[in-house]
Amino acid sequence: MSDISTFNFTCSCCDEIHRGVPNLGSNAPNYYFSIPDEEIKKRTFLTSDTCVIDDVHFFVRGCLEIPLIGNEEVFSFGAWVSLSKENFEKFESLYDVKKR
Repeated sequence: MSDISTFNFTCSCCDEIHRGVPNLGSNAPNYYFSIPDEEIKKRTFLTSDTCVIDDVHFFVRGCLEIPLIGNEEVFSFGAWVSLSKENFEKFESLYDVKKR
């Protein structure tokens, strides 16, 4: 079994070389990227964990952690999911609750 801690990669955010398991994901849901650049600011609200488009489409970012056999590190894949407005508001109301 190889030691994943010797794996090196160049980070797409900071252009620095990092060692270990990379985390993969997108900074926004796919739908966000279909909006013309000149409309992004007026039609969207984006944070690292949430995205609202046109006050109609609600997204939350989660991380799927996949254990790597024989390694202490996990592979983390960021995934955006669509929620109803009701569930999005519930998510936001519980965001700072430790045992949510």
